[in-house]
Amino acid sequence: MVFTLNKLKTIIDTSCHEVLICIDGCQETEALVNDYDWVNWTIIKKSISASPARNILYKKAKGTIFIGLDDDAHPISNDFINSVSNCFNKDPNLGIIAFQEVRGLYESDKAALQSSKQLKSHYTTDFVAVGLP
Repeated sequence: MVFTLNKLKTIIDTSCHEVLICIDGCQETEALVNDYDWVNWTIIKKSISASPARNILYKKAKGTIFIGLDDDAHPISNDFINSVSNCFNKDPNLGIIAFQEVRGLYESDKAALQSSKQLKSHYTTDFVAVGLP
């Protein structure tokens, strides 16, 4: 989670973007709260799993576009917020975007991005809740 938060801090504008995190039953993560005062933390003492935790956070979010990340995922392109916004602005019927998950160890995010498959976008009726541009 530390890597993800540090990466996000470099590519978001905290004056207009919010980061909400639900800690569900992880005392190790609770120790990070004071180190990241720009994050809106929700702490639940028992584990409830990812989908219920995201449901709690989405209800608290103030924005119009929500980007969900697992604690071990991060965007590999610095303009991912603009990319996501542009997709929604181009298609008012768009509800969910699922991006390719890039797996493996790379020297940098740039190397990971360059090794990812360049796929065309397409409509789908389902999605895997992972992956970022």
